[in-house]
Amino acid sequence: MTPDIDLHSQSLPVISLSLADKDLEKLGLALLAKQAASPSSILQNWPIVADLSALTMIEQKWLIDLRQCFERHSLHLIGVSGCDCDSKYINKAGLMDIVFSPGHRKTVIPNLDMPAVSAIEEPQEAKETDTEEKTLAAIPRKECFANNKIFNGNVRSGQQISSDGDLTIIGTVSAGAEIIADGNIYVLGTLRGRAFAGNSGELTAHIFATEFACELVSIAGNYQTMEQLEAHRGRKNCLVSLNKDETMQFTKI
Repeated sequence: MTPDIDLHSQSLPVISLSLADKDLEKLGLALLAKQAASPSSILQNWPIVADLSALTMIEQKWLIDLRQCFERHSLHLIGVSGCDCDSKYINKAGLMDIVFSPGHRKTVIPNLDMPAVSAIEEPQEAKETDTEEKTLAAIPRKECFANNKIFNGNVRSGQQISSDGDLTIIGTVSAGAEIIADGNIYVLGTLRGRAFAGNSGELTAHIFATEFACELVSIAGNYQTMEQLEAHRGRKNCLVSLNKDETMQFTKI
């Protein structure tokens, strides 16, 4: 007797990397640099899709080399999107031809073309003394964030709410839920799920939660996972922002 197979539709979080050219040596250096700058190792833990919409004349041999480039860095490239070659060649290269839905929000990792080693280092600035007031005063307010989407209610597990500007949630964000914004995120309630602010690469974006108990937090592709966030769980009126070196700052306000 053939066993029954239940098919379910699930939302799978992936990282979408946009490639600007076909130079795989340059890509390898950029991946090394990003891995070194990301202590959360988020690249190693999540499936990756390469967005090739900016490239032309893609060949099967190059797709194989692309997959092997990611494998050498222990990264899980599962497919490509926006590729101009036939799907059968993509499949023969061991990849999937992925077509995202119109409402799909990409997770952009900025500075992908940055060199592995910088020959010029900027001098380290003196640390601020009045931390809370000066941190808040230093956060820019960009005009592009003027569009504020407001969701009034609880965000359930498996649900995803996104905005191309700011996003305000008036309620609880449950574990397993995702909230995504190109701008800032404000949760007037408990944040237990995953929050992605500055999703278009905006480093000045920030996240605020009345109660912070997040599974994963991201600002402009800079991540911290549940284990790293343990020290901040249960914090009230918590503001998360990025320092100039792209490390995360947690401030009580």
